Amino acid sequence: MEIMDILIKYLTEGMDGPTAVFITGNLAAVIRGAVIASAVLSFLMCLFGLKLIRVWNVLYGLLLGGTAGGIAGRLLGQDIKIALIIAGVCALLLGILGGIFKKFGAFWVCFLSIFTVAAGVINLNPQDWIWLAVCGVLGLLAAVAAMIWLEPLVIISTAFIGGFGAGNGVILLLGLNNLYVSWAIYAVLVIAGMALQFMMKSREIGRKQAAYSSEVKGEISMEAEIEQARTLFGLDDDEEEEE
Repeated sequence: MEIMDILIKYLTEGMDGPTAVFITGNLAAVIRGAVIASAVLSFLMCLFGLKLIRVWNVLYGLLLGGTAGGIAGRLLGQDIKIALIIAGVCALLLGILGGIFKKFGAFWVCFLSIFTVAAGVINLNPQDWIWLAVCGVLGLLAAVAAMIWLEPLVIISTAFIGGFGAGNGVILLLGLNNLYVSWAIYAVLVIAGMALQFMMKSREIGRKQAAYSSEVKGEISMEAEIEQARTLFGLDDDEEEEE
C-alpha cells in the first residue's frame, strides 16, 4: 500500500494530529473503495469489452459529454451552476447517442482508450503538445479503423484500456513499485483479455455457422422428403402424362 500511503500523506499534509488521523482513516477507505471499484470495472472491460460494448458506449458518452460540456460552459464565461447544467445535458445526450448508435459510441471508446493508454505509457506531460498530438493521432487512427473493422478494434482497444486499468488497481492495492513486475501484470492482463474476447467471438461465429448449416440441411432434407413422396405416389409420372 506504499503508493496509497504516499497519496494520503500528501493530501493530509499540514493538518493537525487528530484531524489528520480522522481524515486519514476515512480517506484511506474511500480511496481503497474507489481503486477496487475501478479495478473491477476495468477487469470487466478487459474481458468483456465487445460483449458489453453498448454499456461502455454509454459510460464513455457520459464521461466525454460531461467533461466537454463543463469545459465549454466555463470557457463561455458561465458560472459553475450553468456549467454543470451544460455538462449534464451534454453527458446525457452523448450517453443516449452512444447507447443507440453502436458505431458512434465505439468510435469514442476506441479513441479515448488508445489515447489514454498511449498517454500513460509515455507518461505524457499535458504541456508537451507534440506527444499529446501523437497520442491523439494514435487514438484517431484506432477510432477510424473501428468504423471499418468494428469488432477487432473494439476488442483490442478495450483489452488495452481494461488491462492497464485493472493492472493499476492491482499495483496500487498490493503496493508494488517494481517496474518490471508492473509491466508483466499489464502484459498478462492485456493478452489474456484480448485472447478471451477473440475466443468468445470465434465461438459465437461458429455457433451462427452451425445454426445456419443446420437450417440449410433441414431445408434440403425437407425438399428431399417431398421429392421422395412425389415419386412414391407417382405424382411426377402423372404430371408427365398430362403434358
